[in-house]
Amino acid sequence: MQRKFFLVILIALVLGGAVLGIFWNVVRATIAGNEPVIEKNEQSVRTLEEPSITFVDQILGPKDAEVTIVEFGDYLCPYCRTSEDQVRRLLAEQPGRVRFVWKDMPSPLHPDADTAAEAGMCAGKQGAFWEFHTALFAHTGSYNETALTFLAGQSGLDAQAFAECLQSHDMRPFVERTIDEGLALGIDALPTFFINGKRHTGNLTYEELLEAAR
Repeated sequence: MQRKFFLVILIALVLGGAVLGIFWNVVRATIAGNEPVIEKNEQSVRTLEEPSITFVDQILGPKDAEVTIVEFGDYLCPYCRTSEDQVRRLLAEQPGRVRFVWKDMPSPLHPDADTAAEAGMCAGKQGAFWEFHTALFAHTGSYNETALTFLAGQSGLDAQAFAECLQSHDMRPFVERTIDEGLALGIDALPTFFINGKRHTGNLTYEELLEAAR
């Protein structure tokens, strides 16, 4: 009986420590201006130093731009939403000098984040990725399939084709590809930027973004 009692106490302490660890990561991330990515499995080993940029990535800006900004983000991440405004401002103020590459890394902390990522890719099939990318960040309601299909119709997309794409999960392999790349880079918080190859974690102010892009 006494042995069972000590076993119960030990299990409670272990679980309590895990909960406290998660809570501390969230608090620390809030202070740092980023959001933790809690993986379903053990944290992956970092095997890449820089992201690759290929024809399947979503790119805004000229290929020969002086500055390349790569962001791993999540449409439901509030810090990613704030960062989006800063990046767009930089692109508008320095046209031709900067190109922006978006890579989906939906967090398990956010229900429907993976659906939102696939939705962006489905919009891309209709040549409207960046327009819908903006709409996804501006959206404040649910991110389930029904809500996203309605948003696609409001955004001028072919809602039926969009719904079929979303329901088929044809775009899921592309989302999984950038998730795997992010894990190989050891990304554990969002947003994470690579600006001309140099890593920056967390929500950057416009001044910080401008300095990093010099």
